[in-house]
Amino acid sequence: MNIAGATVLLTGACGGIGRATARELVRHGAAVIVSGRNALLLDALAKELSGAGGKVLALPADIANADACRRLASDAMTLTGRLDAMIHCAGVQSFSAFVDENEAQADAVFAVNAVAPMRLTRAVLPHFLQNGKGRLLLVGSIFGSIGFPFFVSYSASKFALRGFAESL
Repeated sequence: MNIAGATVLLTGACGGIGRATARELVRHGAAVIVSGRNALLLDALAKELSGAGGKVLALPADIANADACRRLASDAMTLTGRLDAMIHCAGVQSFSAFVDENEAQADAVFAVNAVAPMRLTRAVLPHFLQNGKGRLLLVGSIFGSIGFPFFVSYSASKFALRGFAESL
């Protein structure tokens, strides 16, 4: 895919991998819709990238929430008129023995790492199919290939993401 001139939705743009990805996309001429939970960090990133000549739109969203996923996808497509790619960089982890991890922590890990990419893909896939093109990149982890002690929910959620990507 030629990135120059493409419109890309990027989740997890507030994190290290997401910020670096946003910078590279802009450097290569993409228009980038950056999304993340922290509106202040997101706005600062958008200002930095716009100041460097990039086309950037910041759309804060907590993708652990189903309604927020639907709004993010809808707003991204409505405000830009098109979407050529989606990169799902958002991820959370819980580092503890499984017996010590509470349900809320495990739910949050799965909501962001596995369920949100599925929801967002469901929302943008009709657009991709209608246009006859579109790219989807789901950022995984080596822990999606190996079970790792003290990262049980994280590993399991990344296994799920890998299975989704392979099945799709």
